[in-house]
Amino acid sequence: MSAQEHIVSPRPRLRARGLDAFTRRLAVAVQYGGPVADALDALAADPVHKRFAPIVADLRRQMAAGASFSEALQHHPKVFSALYVRAVAAGEKRGALAEALRLLHEHMMQAKRLRAKRRRGMWSLGAVVIAVALVVAAIVSRIYVTALLYPTPWFKEPAKEHALVFFCGAAIAALAVWGVKSSRFGAYVFDCVRLVLPIVRPLHLNAAIARFSHALGLLLSCGVPATESLELASAETASPVLRGQLALAADHLAGGASISESLAAGNESSRLFKRPFLWVVSAGDEGATTPRALMALAAAHEQELSRKAWLAGAYGLVALVYLVWQGYGVVVGAGIAAVVPW
Repeated sequence: MSAQEHIVSPRPRLRARGLDAFTRRLAVAVQYGGPVADALDALAADPVHKRFAPIVADLRRQMAAGASFSEALQHHPKVFSALYVRAVAAGEKRGALAEALRLLHEHMMQAKRLRAKRRRGMWSLGAVVIAVALVVAAIVSRIYVTALLYPTPWFKEPAKEHALVFFCGAAIAALAVWGVKSSRFGAYVFDCVRLVLPIVRPLHLNAAIARFSHALGLLLSCGVPATESLELASAETASPVLRGQLALAADHLAGGASISESLAAGNESSRLFKRPFLWVVSAGDEGATTPRALMALAAAHEQELSRKAWLAGAYGLVALVYLVWQGYGVVVGAGIAAVVPW
């Protein structure tokens, strides 16, 4: 591995931690009148993380060679996303680099909050899945115990062979599902499944829309053209279904439609955006306040995600109580099966 590859390929966790602090520090330095080159020198001398220091030093070398800050960022695509680079370039062009960096830092903080809230809500789904698995295990164990105590003609083979076939089949099915999910088609199918599950849909959809709205509002605030902003913002969402809907909206936007009209046209396929969302964006278009409207919508969906995560946690608590009760039944059934001669 070359030195350049080592610089541009830090581990994701270190990259996120370093990029967050790097953006915050640089925004403060630029806001109070410090040149970007001097700020990079200070950050290279006192890095937020030792694995991020070579990246900062390389940015400074690129700028010393005559490149702009945004051009230097393009040499590290695995660290600085296309949205990050484009927002910085637009901020440099408008003389508002500090504002662009501040918005990018807010965008990263929002991503962390959304991930944390989704995880708090998704644990309930895990509790439900485990509870269902325990129900199945309890039923199977009771069938085996009953068959051992009271033999029937249909139960001729040893129970151990039945259990082995069952668990091998479950393992093969799990591997097949994982392999399909890794493909683009599988990711789309799994996203469709997430969007129809009662507990998962509000968590997944609110997080995706909040992420998209904030990214689009950020780019428009920095002065990025609307068509390019929509394409970059759609890449920020974790929902392939939503990205497909936004691709249709981008086609309408390139044809001369407004942002609200484009989103409404793309929404006809899957209807992921509710009417209040489209109405607020339309009002922003009419009042030339679309970036602020999108930022407000992002905050509203984040609040809705918090509420749905709390409700999902309540469902998970009920499932956890049932899990404990059903687990007791599995333990009792397994204990009986252990003392019965096979």
